[in-house]
Amino acid sequence: MKTRCMYFVPVIMITAIFVGCGPANIAVKPEFWQLKNTTIGVAIVKYPVPQTYRAGSQGLLDMAINSAAASTLDSYLQKLDLKNFSAVADTFVSKLRQRGFTAKRIEGIVDPEKMPAFSSARSDEKTMDKDFRQLGRQEGVERLILLAIDRCGTIRNYYGFIPLGAPKAFCLCKGHMVNCTSNTIEWFAATEELTSTVDVIGDWDQPPAYPNLTQAFPKAMESGIQFLEKDYFDKSK
Repeated sequence: MKTRCMYFVPVIMITAIFVGCGPANIAVKPEFWQLKNTTIGVAIVKYPVPQTYRAGSQGLLDMAINSAAASTLDSYLQKLDLKNFSAVADTFVSKLRQRGFTAKRIEGIVDPEKMPAFSSARSDEKTMDKDFRQLGRQEGVERLILLAIDRCGTIRNYYGFIPLGAPKAFCLCKGHMVNCTSNTIEWFAATEELTSTVDVIGDWDQPPAYPNLTQAFPKAMESGIQFLEKDYFDKSK
């Protein structure tokens, strides 16, 4: 059985925003779409720092060699503008209103790391690791949809320190819907490898501006956005 968790070895280790390589996608229950009196907030989660990722088997020496080689690319990636992702929140609000829900955009950026930890007393419940109930009460919503770029930048396959091809533009997107009373997860979707990566057309190694890579990254982001919209809304029909 294939796992959806790819093996990432980032140059700078980071903590997954929500649940790491965690649960399989959770579809919205069909009966949810009949709850037209539900008030829903839609929020964008704090963006990650774009960076280079490596997939494959590597030792510490391999990592050190490749980290040094990728320093110029890392500096470029950290300047990528991720703000265009925020438009997906407005799309969710619009589509929810079209389906008869009361929906609002949560202003600003939500940072889960600033929220208290949450642990459910029930082992059979799928809940968030962070407690979003206070945010729900503060915003006056019963459900909270959280849309995130979880990891992004470039990804490249390696065998040891030897690259097995060119880097690809990479943008892994995730979405959750949280019940603001119980902090349970009522929808979860994360892009898989094929929908998170886009090949760079032409030469990728063009420092310092990396124009071909610059053109590929928005395509990877848009692919993630379309996946989240499709996974959430298409099953409501």
